Amino acid sequence: MASRFTMWMTTPIHRDREPLIPPDAVFVAAGDDSTPPGVVPGRPRSGDGKSRRSGAVSPLVRRLTILMLVLSSCAAGPSPVDGGAGEPASTPAREEIRVPLSLYVVRDGGDATSGLSSARTTEEARVIADDIGAIWAAADIVFDPIRVHEIDVPSDVLRAISESLDAEPFFAQVGRTFEVPDPGVVTGFLVRVAGGVNGFAPTGGRVFFVVDEPTVHDERVSSHELGHIFGLRHAFDDPGRLMFSGTNGTSLSAEEQVVARYGLEGLRVGG
Repeated sequence: MASRFTMWMTTPIHRDREPLIPPDAVFVAAGDDSTPPGVVPGRPRSGDGKSRRSGAVSPLVRRLTILMLVLSSCAAGPSPVDGGAGEPASTPAREEIRVPLSLYVVRDGGDATSGLSSARTTEEARVIADDIGAIWAAADIVFDPIRVHEIDVPSDVLRAISESLDAEPFFAQVGRTFEVPDPGVVTGFLVRVAGGVNGFAPTGGRVFFVVDEPTVHDERVSSHELGHIFGLRHAFDDPGRLMFSGTNGTSLSAEEQVVARYGLEGLRVGG
């Protein structure tokens, strides 16, 4: 019987990657410039790129709705609240969005000496989760509860990820050769290596992968990939932005915060 986790991954496995390259080379990395975003060179796309989840909102309707939300937010501006004589006006607090997050330290279940097991501990994973929360607090997004587990995954599955950034065997074998307990609305896997990138998030899914030794901060890679899951695209104008590839930037624009909150609400409702 398919697990609840496998039901999440019924969409094409297109990839949007955080590259393991210096910041001055981000625009010529495969998948960023030489090939369409999210496509691995030499591999055909699976399907037509549309979501296969029943009842999914069409991409056009989703984009128009997001655009309307952003425009209305910008047009309306803040709603000042009179703080009294001599006190600056304030704005009403934005409601927090709470979302379950699960992180998994991935071990090689077939060969402990293969070099494919993550060297992280569950304690380190919890620190990463807390730091992710600090970044997304800017958008009033709170990860709660946070669950951390170790899981054993077959060697051939990890080898596909480490050598060719191929996550299809991983999703095909969940619930068959290994289990993913207590998945969250969003789920991250901490792996040893992943095809030469810092991390990636398969398009259309709710999961991301992050390597043991990224060239930027651990929480930054994870938060960047979560941004893609929430519907954000790469930023190209400011290295200080979270969605700028290959840097330690963590800032989110007001528009990105609106889009991410809307995208996350859709994940929670559709979950």
